[in-house]
Amino acid sequence: MEKIAFFMNSNEVGGNKVMLNVDGCSIWLDFGLSLKQISRYFNYVLEGRQLSKIDLKKLAEKELIPSISTLEERVKIVVSHAHLDHYGGIIPLLHHGIKVELYAPEDTLKLIKARLSQNISVSLLENIAFYPLHVNTSTKINDCVRIVPIEVDHSIDASYSYILFTDNHTLFYTGDIRFDYVKIRDIIDSVKKHTESIDYMLTEFTGVLRRSILHEQDIENVLKDILVDAQGLIVIFTTGTYSRRFSVFKHIAEYLERDVVIYSSLAYLLYALGKVNLVDYIWISKKKQRMPSWEKELLKNVGYDRIINEDYIKDKSNQKSLILIMPPLHKLKLDFELEPGGIAITSLSEPFDEEGFISQRRLENFILDWLEFPVYHVHASGHAAANEIRKLVLGLNPRKGVYVFHSPAPEVFTRMVPFLRNIETRISFSQEFILR
Repeated sequence: MEKIAFFMNSNEVGGNKVMLNVDGCSIWLDFGLSLKQISRYFNYVLEGRQLSKIDLKKLAEKELIPSISTLEERVKIVVSHAHLDHYGGIIPLLHHGIKVELYAPEDTLKLIKARLSQNISVSLLENIAFYPLHVNTSTKINDCVRIVPIEVDHSIDASYSYILFTDNHTLFYTGDIRFDYVKIRDIIDSVKKHTESIDYMLTEFTGVLRRSILHEQDIENVLKDILVDAQGLIVIFTTGTYSRRFSVFKHIAEYLERDVVIYSSLAYLLYALGKVNLVDYIWISKKKQRMPSWEKELLKNVGYDRIINEDYIKDKSNQKSLILIMPPLHKLKLDFELEPGGIAITSLSEPFDEEGFISQRRLENFILDWLEFPVYHVHASGHAAANEIRKLVLGLNPRKGVYVFHSPAPEVFTRMVPFLRNIETRISFSQEFILR
């Protein structure tokens, strides 16, 4: 028997955890944290480390992780990309000694490992086995399933969709996807190289609600128009690790004859991807009593000549020649006087829940009231628009069914393709479907 089970609700954005079970052999498609569900009980930024230590049965009871009965001695997970809402669910498992096998192309695994090393002890990483996959190549995961990674575009490097082959069915899992650089036709052609038809498609539908119509190709010109008249420090707040976006920041810095300074936590992620050359200097705070191991690694491999601290940025004579890139979490590091005439950019994913809106507003208040800078939100969504997902589904033409999730309103999809049968949009936590 072949079946899939969804351990998330279709009408929430993030927290993907899909289990494919074939004759008792299980693999997971992503294993994310539902930040929406977590925010009902915790502030993840402040309390996330404690969350991982809570009894697994209690976490399962609150639908933060799947039921314990689904977690085998070694949990096999195929990861689409390195966003917390797609891999972060493994952290509680690691804390409780459950062994995890992660499968993804090498660049994805490097990024996940870098992010984990910033948030958990090195000893816990010993509970993970990393298995790199070759892009566009079929790999046998267990006795029942083969997979093929297909490179796609999203708001982070190393993002992939997957074709999955069982003895009886072929499935396509989008992960998170957009079509700014890898086009719909490209993906369809890639899939057709490996299979004549798809039986089931599992697709995100986040873009049914779009707050920004910008595409990634628009970002550079928009930022140039905003920043060309900046007289003081330019601060860009971001949490992402999307090298195309950092290339844009670098191009703008060169255009404005400025240097790019990046906060160390973001620099380490670029370093993991081999792309730390996209910045000029790295800000490592001098106030730390103990430097974490990942920061020591960064310092050792990048070199002292590219390291600065807050004293360099405090110097007003330097502020006019810098673009500073930092995560919102460390905004209070800017606890010094800034030269008038600066500008702040927020280059952050659009919020989809109350906690996200509160965090966005909190950052805006800080910029306006503390930094006294004007603030502009400049971001291209990492998710395809609703009509684009429709085109991808019709192009792949799944024969037996479509599962729609990762969406504020998945039921809208049925109205966009009323002629398609077997569309599941009302998926609840732990719901199971038999593949026929």
